[in-house]
Amino acid sequence: MKTVSDILKLSTEFLTHRGIVNPRRQVEELLSHVLNLPRIELYMQFDRPVMELELEKLRAYLKMGAQKMPWQYILGQVQFLGCSIEVSRDVLIPRPETEILADMILKELPAAPIVIWDVCCGSGCVGIALKKKKLKATVILSDLSHKAIEMARKNAQKNEVEVILRQGDLLKPFEGEKADIVVCNPPYVSEEEYAHLDPQVRDFEPKEALVAEKQGMAFYERLSTELSSYLNPGGKVYLEIGTAMGGRLHQLFSKQGWRVIEIMKDWSSHDRFIKLSF
Repeated sequence: MKTVSDILKLSTEFLTHRGIVNPRRQVEELLSHVLNLPRIELYMQFDRPVMELELEKLRAYLKMGAQKMPWQYILGQVQFLGCSIEVSRDVLIPRPETEILADMILKELPAAPIVIWDVCCGSGCVGIALKKKKLKATVILSDLSHKAIEMARKNAQKNEVEVILRQGDLLKPFEGEKADIVVCNPPYVSEEEYAHLDPQVRDFEPKEALVAEKQGMAFYERLSTELSSYLNPGGKVYLEIGTAMGGRLHQLFSKQGWRVIEIMKDWSSHDRFIKLSF
């Protein structure tokens, strides 16, 4: 009977030979789910035998993984800043970079009750995580996609938080209202970049949540001209951005009268977020 150590080694080799990016991490996630163990526990139970029924389930997962399906879609869930977030191919997979952004916002939130908007919310991971940590905040999630809103609704219920959900294009669901904090991870991949994305992204994640016109700048251009009238005095805006966009976005928002507080980097030292006020 094969052990956890054997399965980790053999399964990683299997996915490696099929050109899967980060195969070891994918195997760890799938195996820990099958065995109902935290991922770190795999390394504390190297000699644990893996039962045949467990192997059958893992083989089915690995077959999907070999087709380049991301492990998050295989399992249908991901952990995000202390929240369990369900995902499907109707929404983007929450990224570690987005988790950095949500954690950054949490550390800067005032103690007083505030209004937070999560625009282009997708699975709802950011707004739900903020609400879970900041119970007194009024959190409103919006997305153009009806399927995304339904997924965000399910995730809010799963994490036992009360949020407001609205469907609509960018800021249209908020006409006549104001917020203290706006966070948005809009589509920002150009068509040219999209053609060269890793197949695990390009072939599985929703294109409409990734690609934007005007070389990825379309949504930022709209936000730069429309968003200022939606902010309360002292309000802040946090945007996720593409790695090569920092300079262009600094110029764009400055030209429209915004104060660019900071362009922040991810763990790989790439420009990844921009913080604004007006």
